[in-house]
Amino acid sequence: MDFNLIGYFLSIIICLFILYNRKSKWLNVKSVWLLFSLFFCLGLLILKLSNNINLKNVLFGLCPPIVYWAFDRLFKFLSIKIHDRDFFLYLRGSNDIDDSFWGRNPHVKTTDFLFSFLLLIIIASSLSKHFILKQL
Repeated sequence: MDFNLIGYFLSIIICLFILYNRKSKWLNVKSVWLLFSLFFCLGLLILKLSNNINLKNVLFGLCPPIVYWAFDRLFKFLSIKIHDRDFFLYLRGSNDIDDSFWGRNPHVKTTDFLFSFLLLIIIASSLSKHFILKQL
């Protein structure tokens, strides 16, 4: 069983979960840090109990949620400075936009589009690091 791959997919699932629920009332800063701490401790426990896990892979598996959260907060800060509001998540399945076939979203600005896709690229790039490290 490849715990490294499970850890990477779990970290990406956590990032996507927080990305799509970022404006929910129940997902506040304390609950996000509690979730991060819980999975960080779980990752360290698996590292301690397993012999075949590389420390470098574990660190890359534990970092994506924290890196994602830092960029999310940065983009929120920039959006508040630019538009006096948090940015709208311009991704399919988001509650911030009308993603129907003929849906129109005049409230979405270019920075909303840019911040949304940059966050998605940050999350996706964390998985590609796993496959690059696997080749080394």
